[in-house]
Amino acid sequence: KVSVATSIPPATNDQSIGRAFVLCFLDKLPSPGSGLVEEVKTELMHFIILRLLKESKSTDLKKMVMKGSPEYVKKIRSWQALCVLSRFVTSEIVQEVCVEVFESLREPLHGSIRYFVEVFCIQCSRVFPEVFGKKIAEQITRHDLNLQEISSIMVIAGNLIVGKYRDDFLLKKDVVDLHTVLAGASPWLSSTQGFSRGIAQLLVHALIPLVVDTSKADDGNQDSDWHLRSLFRFLDENQDMKRVRAKQSKFFYTYDVETACTPEYIFSIPVDEGGDSNPENMIDVIKQCLIDVYEEAHGDDAPVWKRVQEMLEDGEMDEHEEEDDDAKVSYEVNFQRKIIPLETLNLAFEEAQERRLRNIAGRRKQPLILCAALIDKVPNLGGLARTAEIFAASKLVIPDLRVTQMDNFTSL
Repeated sequence: KVSVATSIPPATNDQSIGRAFVLCFLDKLPSPGSGLVEEVKTELMHFIILRLLKESKSTDLKKMVMKGSPEYVKKIRSWQALCVLSRFVTSEIVQEVCVEVFESLREPLHGSIRYFVEVFCIQCSRVFPEVFGKKIAEQITRHDLNLQEISSIMVIAGNLIVGKYRDDFLLKKDVVDLHTVLAGASPWLSSTQGFSRGIAQLLVHALIPLVVDTSKADDGNQDSDWHLRSLFRFLDENQDMKRVRAKQSKFFYTYDVETACTPEYIFSIPVDEGGDSNPENMIDVIKQCLIDVYEEAHGDDAPVWKRVQEMLEDGEMDEHEEEDDDAKVSYEVNFQRKIIPLETLNLAFEEAQERRLRNIAGRRKQPLILCAALIDKVPNLGGLARTAEIFAASKLVIPDLRVTQMDNFTSL
């Protein structure tokens, strides 16, 4: 018999009370080797972990599940539970767990699910670096990985080798060959996808000083590591790379797996439209960082219409702020507004008005309103939106505008 006093986190959603109670109960059990009964460990905890790993796998490994679907809910909640139960992974099942985790990373997953997979992998790697470290080195050198998979592996490797958990992971000497990890990450410096290239730049820049002496000057007698020193100097001195590092200097310190593996954290994360946790994924952070860096470096290269649009938006914000302050007089308000050439302003208004009257193919919109207020299935609404666009309908009525933010709507 096990007697444990359990209380659920105060931020728990009403629809998650039962799940929260079960996770909190399991979280209160003693750790293996600290009083946990052997039968409870093997027949309950190990069984739950292996069962959740199998339940979280997709039947179609090439198709991403729709957000809000039963399969999506099963996946994200399985990985949340696995994060809480990660401390019950022991040497008896670690090999099987490792294989299942890296098979899951191959699947096309939403960022909210992938976040928990990465957290679980980092937590297990800290305890079993000899198992997960070899697997990371083996996987990162493969040439058939998809962009999501290699990005997750580089995020995991960065957190373990150069980030917050390097002391835990590198405690055992030669647990992972850093040269192998560096060799696997370097080719992705030329990736066509910005987020994988950005993560590779951060990881390679942090790894090179661990394997070669970057302070050594090239005296003309090139040794076997001269190319690594040259690559490091480029990454260290390049202006665009400096901007990325300035915004993401602590990128590999962002995962707090100790906190993320608690019920209190899981049930306090902001939820999406379907009521499930929606944590911020690091790949999305890198994407936004690269967008910000590009805009900072090339803001003046934007076309005239884009600059006019931004100026108009800023002007609207200024106008709202001014309306809230009754103490300002009219000449102060006018003084603060941006001055836009009249010809350019008129041209921008005409272009914007013309775009509103035509669909994406350039056809003039028809006086047709499509009413879909009683349809609640997101894929069906997405299909109707495409149909309305094709036939140049002027309006589409849907039951909830938040549907337009869902992945399975925008993907259609």
